[in-house]
Amino acid sequence: MNNADRPIRLSGTTVTNFGGDASCHESTLNPGFRRGCFDPTVGDRCGYDSAQSILTVNGRDGATNPIVIDIAC
Repeated sequence: MNNADRPIRLSGTTVTNFGGDASCHESTLNPGFRRGCFDPTVGDRCGYDSAQSILTVNGRDGATNPIVIDIAC
């Protein structure tokens, strides 16, 4: 949700090691509004999987810490 008193420009990317990458094109998020971006995901893999997301707000990138999951099969 945009808690600011003016619109912001928002975009994002998620990169994985298993083909579940997703991108959200830049869009304007007005004050008080919420927005979601969804893309297909991939599952049913054994072993170590990782994902990292990058959120861009008003042209500034902020990367999350990578998430690594060990899926035992």
